[in-house]
Amino acid sequence: MFVNDLFNPSHKLKVDEYQEEYKQNSPFPHLAIDEFFIEEKLDEVISALEDEEFFLKEADLFQFIQTSDLSESSNPIFREFVSFLLSEEFQSFIEAITSCKLSRKKVDVTGNIYSDTDYLICHDDKLPERKIAFIFYLTDLKEKIGGSLNLFESEHSYPTIVTKKIIPRYNRLMFFEVTPTSFHEVEEVVGEYFRVSLTGWLYESDE
Repeated sequence: MFVNDLFNPSHKLKVDEYQEEYKQNSPFPHLAIDEFFIEEKLDEVISALEDEEFFLKEADLFQFIQTSDLSESSNPIFREFVSFLLSEEFQSFIEAITSCKLSRKKVDVTGNIYSDTDYLICHDDKLPERKIAFIFYLTDLKEKIGGSLNLFESEHSYPTIVTKKIIPRYNRLMFFEVTPTSFHEVEEVVGEYFRVSLTGWLYESDE
C-alpha cells in the first residue's frame, strides 16, 4: 500500500530542518523537497497517469492539458495515491512543517502536462478552505526551457516582481500555504519538452 511505503522515510527525520527552511523561504513560506517518493512506487503512478484521459484547459489565464480530479479515478493506483495524500502520515508531516491544520476528508489532485507555448499566468490559488497547494514533479526541465514555478513578491496585496523560481525536477515535491499573497505562475514552456506533474490542494480542517 502507498500509505505505508510510498513516502521516502528519510524525510521524516528532517522535519525540524524543513520547518525552519519553510519559514525562512521568501517571498512567502514554501518548500521544495527532492527525492520525496520511493522511485519504484512513483514509476507506478506515472504509468497509471499514462492511462488517464487529458483535456485541453485554455483561457486568457492559462493553456495546458489536465486530467479530471484523480480523487475520483477508478484506477486502484490513484485510489491508493489519494489515500496516501489523506493519510495521517503525510498530512501530519505537512502540518509539522507548515503549522497548518489540515482536513483528512478532502483533497484535489490532477495530472497536468505543459508542452510548447503552454503557461499559467500569475494568480494566488485563493478559494474557500484551500490551505496547502502542492506539486509533485514527474519530469526534469532545464531553466531555459521554461515551465518553472515563479513566485512573486507582493506589495499592498498585489504581485510585483518574480523573486524565486522553482525548476521542475523529477520526484520533487513543492508546497506552500495558500494566502491572499501567494502569487505564482507557471512560466511558458518553449520547445518540444513536457512539464508533467500532479498538482492540487490540501484543505483546512473543519475541526
